[in-house]
Amino acid sequence: MGADGKQCVRFVLNPQFEHSKEWAALRLALNPDWELKPGAEYFRVAMVPQYFELWRRVILESSMMVPQEFIRHFDGAYEEHPYIGGVYMRHGDGVQRWQDGCVYHGSFRNHLYDGPGRLFSNIADWQSGTGAIYSGQWEKGRRHGTGTLRWEQETTARRDNYSRFLRMQYVGIAKRYTGEFKDDLFHGKGVLEVEKAK
Repeated sequence: MGADGKQCVRFVLNPQFEHSKEWAALRLALNPDWELKPGAEYFRVAMVPQYFELWRRVILESSMMVPQEFIRHFDGAYEEHPYIGGVYMRHGDGVQRWQDGCVYHGSFRNHLYDGPGRLFSNIADWQSGTGAIYSGQWEKGRRHGTGTLRWEQETTARRDNYSRFLRMQYVGIAKRYTGEFKDDLFHGKGVLEVEKAK
């Protein structure tokens, strides 16, 4: 509460919407000289106490204290389905977290991976930006265009005969393909490499 008896409500912007046309229009309307501060965009609204209580109730009853999701575990751009009112589709840039732990970060079109994007096997890899399973172009939910795919092939268990405790070792071949894809398959020119052998 300020010295004049007014209270404030602070609205914090999700960083992925900092460059959206809607945020640019609001910034221009509020202050034409507003300079973008990446990762720290917000605005405050000051009001007399009776309006503050009304806003507080609206925010609590509308669950506005937590990020809103129109699509489960998705944070990004979306649009309403053209034929089914009230149904939303991923469309534009976004992040989709899956129940198995995988994370896709990239472009969507008509609810499918489409355009540049990266698929990670877990949240930690996504947060660090390293270890993508696939990084490259997508079309209609499939790898299509140029990209890099990493995987481990022929993982087998082998007994360690040199150890007193006869431990099991797991042996696999880590591979990386960089090149062209079509309909989720290798297609065209590319390079297949063995990254490491365990």
